[in-house]
Amino acid sequence: MKKNLVLSLAICGVLAATTVSAETSFGAVGFTDGGAGAYLGMGKFVTTLVVQNNSAEFKSGDATLDVDSTNVKLSTAYRLKEVGATSVLVGASYAMRSGDIQENGIDSFYQVALTAGIEHAFTPNVRLLALVDVVNMESYELDNGLEADTTTIFGNGRVGVAYVF
Repeated sequence: MKKNLVLSLAICGVLAATTVSAETSFGAVGFTDGGAGAYLGMGKFVTTLVVQNNSAEFKSGDATLDVDSTNVKLSTAYRLKEVGATSVLVGASYAMRSGDIQENGIDSFYQVALTAGIEHAFTPNVRLLALVDVVNMESYELDNGLEADTTTIFGNGRVGVAYVF
């Protein structure tokens, strides 16, 4: 988990450091599928890094199951076409989740997706992002050693709002 988090932060840092442009904008973003984080607009590219922490307790009779997980999602998209205040986006995202679930729970989760969507600037400081995962590949590793891999097409969608400083 720590290596993946460091790798994700390093990728985001490299993207930020290698792009020097008058059009660079920084801000905060939140998405409907959970989490809040950083927004980085760099000319033709949009990058978001979102973190979410989940904690839940399930009870059935005398049995209790505690679920705690942390999700980190790094997304980068290219502004393919701009029409007025709206841009068409194509890109990719990488997400990972790790956590501690008492019995037979998810030990780790990785997701890689090719995305498409739009970004609309309502004002110079407020941006709407609407994205869909065109192809989504997920890999789960469970505490008991089992693994599961899934692939979906047009399976996940999300809307986000970014405030640019």
